[in-house]
Amino acid sequence: MSAEAEALRLEARSSLAGIPAAAWNALVGPDDPFLEHEFLAALEDSGVVGEGTSWVPRHVLVWRGDRLVGAVPFYLRWDSYGEYIFDWSWAQAAARSRVRYYPKLTCAVPFTPATGPRLLLHPSLRGTHRGDVRRALLRGARGLQPLGQQLDAGQVLRQQPQAQHVHQVAA
Repeated sequence: MSAEAEALRLEARSSLAGIPAAAWNALVGPDDPFLEHEFLAALEDSGVVGEGTSWVPRHVLVWRGDRLVGAVPFYLRWDSYGEYIFDWSWAQAAARSRVRYYPKLTCAVPFTPATGPRLLLHPSLRGTHRGDVRRALLRGARGLQPLGQQLDAGQVLRQQPQAQHVHQVAA
């Protein structure tokens, strides 16, 4: 069976531990150091993000066989510190309206205003295979919504998209 014919496997992980750095980094563009495995793993290893913080990883991954072909860095959030969208007024308005705003699910790179893609696709993917992986990542992101609903999360956010990447999440 060819690699393209293998079924896609979708999963969410609470850490980058166990994901080979080379596999993750193969998805990251050359100008995105804040999306590299080493940066995100350093945040986890240092305790800046993870259980007990307000940035709890819920990375969405798509595998084809044993090859990582797509990923989205997602975080479950209990506040807006370390974000660069300045949504405090939204949180205050929600509180005044007695609507729960936190926790929220955020697709972002913690503590950085860097723009860029957040739907990470393997560069070898072409045509329908690229679309299949993209759709699987979006399904995985939507699959986190029950987690958010279980926690009564107020919203799902994607931060710092560049104009050329907005179409990726419009589906």
